[in-house]
Amino acid sequence: MNTGQMLLVLGAVMLLSTIALSVNRAVLDSDRSALRAQAGMMAVAVAQGRLEELAATDFDSLTVEARADSIVTPYGSFACSTRVEYVRPVAPDAPVAFITSLKRVGVAVDSDYLSEPVVLQTIVGDY
Repeated sequence: MNTGQMLLVLGAVMLLSTIALSVNRAVLDSDRSALRAQAGMMAVAVAQGRLEELAATDFDSLTVEARADSIVTPYGSFACSTRVEYVRPVAPDAPVAFITSLKRVGVAVDSDYLSEPVVLQTIVGDY
């Protein structure tokens, strides 16, 4: 085999390896995106379930606190933090230190597969 043929073989091997690596990366990115989407949907479901559970609790039984725990699902473990705070009707985004007739309930769910946590909030009133 002379030098020209050897250079053609080396060029073909380099081209084939570059194409194989590109295909491998595309498959890996696709799998990663699918895993993030499934984890995101599961995180939203976990957050919504926790928020509905807290919102259905009697107003007097809903204690003002911050709590963190872990929830295990088939798609992995999720860190779930809940926060219950008193708020005023004129400014429901700002918590207050005194007792009012409204409480803001917030749930944040995070996982290693999510780029940022899923945060849901609602206002519960004593009416």
